[in-house]
Amino acid sequence: MKRLIAAMVLALVPASAGAWEPQTTHAGLAEQAALASRLHKRLVSLGFVGGLFEPLTIPPADAPALTTALKLLSPTHGSVPDARGRQVALAWLTAGAALADVPAIQGANHFFDPATGRGWVTPDRGMLTGLSDKMREVVGRSSLPGKGIPAPDWVTDKTNPFNLEQFLNQYAKAVSAATPGERSRYMAAALVAAGAMLHTLGDLGAHIIDLARYLVGEPTRVMGMTKTFVTERPLPDNPSPAFMGYAVGHWERDTLVVESIGYKDSTWIDFAGNPHTEAMRITERYRRIDFGHMEIEESFSDPEIYSRPLTAKASSIAT
Repeated sequence: MKRLIAAMVLALVPASAGAWEPQTTHAGLAEQAALASRLHKRLVSLGFVGGLFEPLTIPPADAPALTTALKLLSPTHGSVPDARGRQVALAWLTAGAALADVPAIQGANHFFDPATGRGWVTPDRGMLTGLSDKMREVVGRSSLPGKGIPAPDWVTDKTNPFNLEQFLNQYAKAVSAATPGERSRYMAAALVAAGAMLHTLGDLGAHIIDLARYLVGEPTRVMGMTKTFVTERPLPDNPSPAFMGYAVGHWERDTLVVESIGYKDSTWIDFAGNPHTEAMRITERYRRIDFGHMEIEESFSDPEIYSRPLTAKASSIAT
């Protein structure tokens, strides 16, 4: 654990910065972290005179698996190198953040329950499982993984292509390599690993439990994300698409109803990679049955892709 902390401090030592906007991508968060840190000065001190904007090259022939994965990203997002495998240091960092859950099943290794020390475990019943199962039936996709490696362990796991050991090895070579080309290649690889670790560690804080605690009681395990917007204002008429969408809530007697619209179409619905358009609309209904139990219903519609709305229910969630 000490090595993990040391490595991340080495890569991104924060300076004073404003709070991060939650409606953004992991690549965006990694970029903001880098720009608010001492990483630029660190790179300059190591001889990369452009710092975060120093062009670095990983020849495609030297890293075919990485090159193939990078081709899955959109060039418009600024994290895809040119045909020579060249882009600036900051872009290599954000590329790593984008690749941390490619393929999508890797996202199952980004969860951590501090109460039990466990990672992702497919819920026995629940909103996420029910909706995702129905979506997979429609498009013929495979099922969710039964469990994942806890996120802190995934950072050091040997099967993780962007693990801590990879970062340390590539960083050491970048500092000590004999030629500028070698130093460039190794530093780019180190930044990819650092970006991926930032994504994984950032996901540790994404399991918001405030709403569940309020409606259910003190939960012992809450997997996934829960929106906590409760306001009587209406949804915007023509929202600018955002990665987390726009959500408002209101009470219908003893049921909290949360309606969400305005999602960017570059995200996925679940780990299986099921798509959606900007027309997606989600309605969530939360009702506390008694202390320790909550009834959840989620309805999903996207008429531009799917022929009918889908609804998933969980009769109760016990703490």
